[in-house]
Order: sequence, then structure tokens, then C-alpha cells
Amino acid sequence: MIFSGMSKNEIEFKAQQLIQEFQPDVLAGRTAFDIEEFCELDLKNKTGLSLHYSMQLPSGIHGLTSAADSVVMIDAELAENPLNRKFLRSTMSHEVGHALLHVPTLKLARKMDIVFKQEKSHSEKINLYRKSDIPVYRNPEWQAWQFAGALLMPKQVLENLLKQGAPIWVISEHFQINIPFLRSRMRALGFKN
Repeated sequence: MIFSGMSKNEIEFKAQQLIQEFQPDVLAGRTAFDIEEFCELDLKNKTGLSLHYSMQLPSGIHGLTSAADSVVMIDAELAENPLNRKFLRSTMSHEVGHALLHVPTLKLARKMDIVFKQEKSHSEKINLYRKSDIPVYRNPEWQAWQFAGALLMPKQVLENLLKQGAPIWVISEHFQINIPFLRSRMRALGFKN
């Protein structure tokens, strides 16, 4: 299934709306978006999908969003390991992107059997879903990663930290995300890193 195209600005706006609704202090730069709290307390009311931690995900699959089962599944081992917290946050945000941007379309089209998955490659680069088949702006994986970046690293807050001269590692700690994800977000916004 090919999804409607979405620009970076449209995705930024949707992420900013979610932040404003649930954790507005994030936009003031006072805190990082608490994606775990959002998923555990607000995901079901906002999207109709429940959060489940699973030991049953296939090897290498860290997150999965299923419209058919109305569920966002996160690898339980990933969630339980405190050393993976930053990767857990990006995984959860990516899956929330699918839940907000794609599940409503799937339900309208009655394509309930389509499942999205998020994988961590050995190089920690983002793998795009069917990237050779569709334009990037219509690619659900690209859209979900753009959403995750905008949710965890709001553009204005990131820009302010860079203007203040904050080192990359300080920015990474502020947003509680991995440095490769931060660098990817900076490139996407045209910020020098």
C-alpha cells in the first residue's frame, strides 16, 4: 500500500501538536519528551492502539505496529535493558509515528493485515521500507523516522541548543537519544554537525 505524501513540515507540525497537547514543557527546552509515559498512559486514548512489551518479536525486530491487532509492540528485552534506553526511546517514537500517521489510513482502507516493523541494523543506520519502490515522501518508514526525530528533538529546541554552542554529547543527553539519531536529525534539518 502506498501512503499519501507528507512533507517534513507537515510531519514536524503533527509532532509539535502532540508535544503541545501532552508535554508542552518540551517545546520550552525544559525537558525531553517522555515517550515511555506517553505510550503507557496516553497512546490508547490518542490512537486506539495498546502498548505491549513482547518477548515474541522475531530476532532483530525491536518494534512493531499492527493495525489489525490495534497494538504497538516493543521488544521486552530492549525495554528491560537500561543501556538501551536511548534506542528504546527512538524505537517507541518511530512506532508512535506509524500509529498516528499510518494506522488511520490503513483502517479506512481496511488494510488491517499490514504490519510495520522497525529494525536496528548492525551499522545503526535507518533502513527504509521499500525505498526503491516509492518516493521517499510517501515512504511510511521515512515518515515515521521524521516524526520520531521531530517528537524527540523539536526543531526550535535543537536550533537553540546549537546556537548556544552545546556540544553534541550534551544535546544527546538533553534529548535522551543516541548521537547517530541526533546527527541524522541535524542533517535532515540542514544543521551543521
